[in-house]
Amino acid sequence: MDKVTKWIGVINLLLWTCLLISIISLNLDNNTLKEFAAGATLVVIIGIGFDLLSDRKERIKKEALVKRIYDFIGKEKQGE
Repeated sequence: MDKVTKWIGVINLLLWTCLLISIISLNLDNNTLKEFAAGATLVVIIGIGFDLLSDRKERIKKEALVKRIYDFIGKEKQGE
């Protein structure tokens, strides 16, 4: 399933990159809207890239550790 997820991520990255290129190539009168759309799309592209490059299992372990820490801190505060 990891291969399928990776391929979906690659396709997603390509589609968002195409969207970014099309936004940049638009001839809009309002530059603020164009910059906002390009910036938002770029953030999504970077997020997808990090997702593809990161080790999913390690990230899940880190998220579980953070959740345990938050749970421990919450229980400790309730006891005080």
